Amino acid sequence: MNKTTLLPFCLFMLLISVGTTAQVGIGTTTPRGALEINSNTNGFVAPQVALTSTTISAPVVNPQDGGLPLAGTLVYNTSTAGDVTPGYYFWNGTAWTRLITSSPSWSLTGNSGTSAATNFMGTTDNNPLVFKTNNTEWMRVTPTGELAIGNIDPRATLDVTGTIYANNIGKNAFVLNSAGTNFGFLSNPSQNVWTLGYGTVVTTLATPVLSWTAGGKVGLGTATPTALLHLKDGHIKSEQTLVPTLTDITGLSVLGSASITSNSTDTKGLIDVTGTSIGTASVKVNFNISYTSAPIVMLTLANAAAQDYIVWVDAVTTTSFNINFKTSGSTVDPRFSYFVIE
Repeated sequence: MNKTTLLPFCLFMLLISVGTTAQVGIGTTTPRGALEINSNTNGFVAPQVALTSTTISAPVVNPQDGGLPLAGTLVYNTSTAGDVTPGYYFWNGTAWTRLITSSPSWSLTGNSGTSAATNFMGTTDNNPLVFKTNNTEWMRVTPTGELAIGNIDPRATLDVTGTIYANNIGKNAFVLNSAGTNFGFLSNPSQNVWTLGYGTVVTTLATPVLSWTAGGKVGLGTATPTALLHLKDGHIKSEQTLVPTLTDITGLSVLGSASITSNSTDTKGLIDVTGTSIGTASVKVNFNISYTSAPIVMLTLANAAAQDYIVWVDAVTTTSFNINFKTSGSTVDPRFSYFVIE
């Protein structure tokens, strides 16, 4: 090497080689760190590579052994592939981590200056939004808007697996609990029926308990009431004294048979009303306990329009009875008498 080329080379090496404990300055003679780049018109350009995934280090390698890059290696990704998009990434030792996105992230301490029209928490693709604690999923919102709590496959707009509990001091609380059999409310828009019941699936409610229609009909044990009060396959029981009179009603209709019974401390017995087919019926008065004095009237069938007795039975003694007949306007009362001869 001649003198004309050796001198510039030595000057160049002097500028960039300053010993093992020195700093390197580019654009400055007084570097304030291991490396300082100073320029008023130019920027720093990181190595540009085409990553394929955050879990794949290639094409970046460690120049010493060709293995994984050193943790802290910084690159600028130019490709859109897998789960990476263009931007700065650094290798954390096991995966690529993005430095910054094109839009600000939600802060763990809250955000300000947001707009409901443009800012949101969620996804921009056809994937659900999942919420976890302790790395266990507890809630998700599906791409079609169903909210699932305690499950991952909602069957309705809100599907909760577990107990719903509401409590507010001084206010009414509403609690739903299930021991395994579905319990729910069902609305039938085609029939305008609202049903409370339980069943194998919520959409059918195999066993309705209580229902009522938009027209005011109430059903007990049926989801399709056909009267103002429709009781199916059951009995009405009162443990308190019933109201002695019923007013403002047009009638009582019973399908099959009906019984009116007194409690065990009353001696008035019971009344059975039975019917075998349309147009035929019988009225029977039974005394399930003995009586020692003759009642005044045991049975009366009255003409509601004329307010005249048509047929009535009275007891003379405990062993003799009279059966009386009367037609409307008649002054004569035909009578049959029954006596027990002992």
